[in-house]
Amino acid sequence: NDSDKTVDAVLVVGTFYDEAQQVVGTTFAIPDELPLKPGQGCDFTVVVDPHVARAMDTYSLQTESHKEER
Repeated sequence: NDSDKTVDAVLVVGTFYDEAQQVVGTTFAIPDELPLKPGQGCDFTVVVDPHVARAMDTYSLQTESHKEER
């Protein structure tokens, strides 16, 4: 969590590309260790379909987070 607020929800989105930089698959993961305090990190697991893994050359990971108002 690189923000200055505790976040209650995090989504990690993986996008997988072939050698021509065309998207060959996507997936997402939700960390188990929530909420995350400022500066805190956590582990997550991204599962990739075997067909996508064989076609994949590069990948990108993006995160989205949300703080619930109370």
